[in-house]
Amino acid sequence: MLNNRFAVQRFFLCLYFFSMTIENFNPTGYFSIAKLTAACYLLSVLPSIKAFIFLSKRSLYFFWPILTFLLWITLSSLFNVNSFSSRVLDVEVLQNILLFMVIVNHARRDSLGLNFGLFAFAFGSVCVSVLLFFNIGVTESTGAIVNGVIVYRTSFFNAGPNELSIKLVTGAIIIIGLYFQNPLSFTKKTRLILMCLVPIILWAALKSGSRTALLVFLLAGLFWYFASVLVSQNKLKIMVVGLVGILVLLVPLVLFVAQLNVAETLIARMAESGGESDFSQGGRFMIWAGFLSIIGDNPIFGYGLSGYDQVAYNVFGAVYSPHNVLLEALIYGGVIGFLLYFTFLVKIFLASYKMFRIRGEILPVLLLPTVLAYVIALQGLSEKTCWLILAYIVGRFIFGLDRKRTMGWNDLR
Repeated sequence: MLNNRFAVQRFFLCLYFFSMTIENFNPTGYFSIAKLTAACYLLSVLPSIKAFIFLSKRSLYFFWPILTFLLWITLSSLFNVNSFSSRVLDVEVLQNILLFMVIVNHARRDSLGLNFGLFAFAFGSVCVSVLLFFNIGVTESTGAIVNGVIVYRTSFFNAGPNELSIKLVTGAIIIIGLYFQNPLSFTKKTRLILMCLVPIILWAALKSGSRTALLVFLLAGLFWYFASVLVSQNKLKIMVVGLVGILVLLVPLVLFVAQLNVAETLIARMAESGGESDFSQGGRFMIWAGFLSIIGDNPIFGYGLSGYDQVAYNVFGAVYSPHNVLLEALIYGGVIGFLLYFTFLVKIFLASYKMFRIRGEILPVLLLPTVLAYVIALQGLSEKTCWLILAYIVGRFIFGLDRKRTMGWNDLR
């Protein structure tokens, strides 16, 4: 049994996870639900703050690259302050990193708390999907033109369609992971009921027309497949059985989805992939090309936040986001900043694989495509959901005491 303090802390942690899918809901006009729940969670941990800012050799293994990265780009920003921009510190990124460290340490006191948090996130995905089904909170934006007809992308309370659909698909992935792994000891009936909700979530995600979300869902299965092959003693058998299983499940699913009216936006956007919308002025690939062209002027130390603002304005006439964290890290901190952030990511990926290999934990592997989506195609440094998943992986790796074997220091290497 949890004592009252632990129970309150777990409740607010779960509430914070739940709020991610309704992050853009802002009933007061001053702050979002996600910021409110984050504040409530932090207030709940204040009486135990020493435990939540605990630094051990194991946690520092993950913390030092990202903290050094933050320090490096801050120093670079100070050095590159100019008349156009004096931005030195991204407060939102700092908050996310600090909250990431607090949530990692939450697992030290409550080893199952992060799994309950993921379940709350999945439940939030179900709730949003049901609301979208009943046309509650729906907002629309132009997605594509099909046969001369404008097809709209659906979102929830003005959330970005890509951002929302990735969260919904992640919720579906979590439910699938909970069904097979069952860390919360749900009954088989409960898990079957949850699995029956997955099609509703995928329906809502399809309405957004997000190509990235579809890729995240497919990659989750592929990551699980390749991880299974790597850890299996009979690799050939697993490869054959896995490929047959993927084909048996994937082909009918694709054919079924293609017949749905709700999928027409997604199909139209997939047909346009690599076309004019991606390479036009303001398109993602053109923005990436523009930023890559300026990296050579300061490749080692980078521009920092202040220098980034100036060079982005000089190149584009406005301060655009690259929507690619690896590119951001290279621009902000040069090769040094990039290597620090990349080291952090490599540690996350290795930890996920080792949890799967040693303890049989599926969820860390299944969630890696979501991390990749935020890192490669969105603003992962400022996205709270990305940091929550990172905190889950690290917290479970270091403090997953509910499993048969706990990770030792040697497993970190």
